[in-house]
Amino acid sequence: MVITFNLKYFVLFSIGFIIFTAIGTVTHELGHVVIAESLGYNSTLYHDSMSYNSIDASKTHRFLVTLGGPLQTMITGILGLALIRIRRNERFQNGLKLWYWLAIFLSLFWLREVFNLVMSVGNELVYPDGLYFGGDEAEMAWHLGLPLGTFAFLFGILGLLVGLYVVFKIVPDNLRLTFITGGFFGGILGFIIWMNHLGPILLP
Repeated sequence: MVITFNLKYFVLFSIGFIIFTAIGTVTHELGHVVIAESLGYNSTLYHDSMSYNSIDASKTHRFLVTLGGPLQTMITGILGLALIRIRRNERFQNGLKLWYWLAIFLSLFWLREVFNLVMSVGNELVYPDGLYFGGDEAEMAWHLGLPLGTFAFLFGILGLLVGLYVVFKIVPDNLRLTFITGGFFGGILGFIIWMNHLGPILLP
């Protein structure tokens, strides 16, 4: 196998990851919002979070609202995998079309769980405070009386497996290096752009 790098596709993949980083962040928070609103709470969506009157919420409701974000992320990822699976034969007959790349990006919503796990553990190693796990996954585990890393590890491992499957089984060999580098570059740049610049303007 010859490893190649395609500048045109690197730019396209980078743009794709920039866009989907922002989309993934907002839809994740919308997952929380949908559950909160369905339970009767007024909620507010921000570019990197959401809020609702959690003081008035029961422990069960707080758990469900917390679950809404990761659940939305994983359901979107499963939808992407389902689209890949259902139309997989077309990949070999006609190459990868635009809708197939869309399915790939949707399936990689699972990588959010990998990112959360790595960032959480990494942050503790750099700035130790005794907590290796945080965010939605740790809060869910806390509500259920489980070790804080239970869901972080479970979802993180599942996300890693999905990512490896998509990158090494679905992305064409000749574009794999370009896709990976575009993913790193676009994902990081998309995070910076959305969190620090565009997001605070559109959803302050």
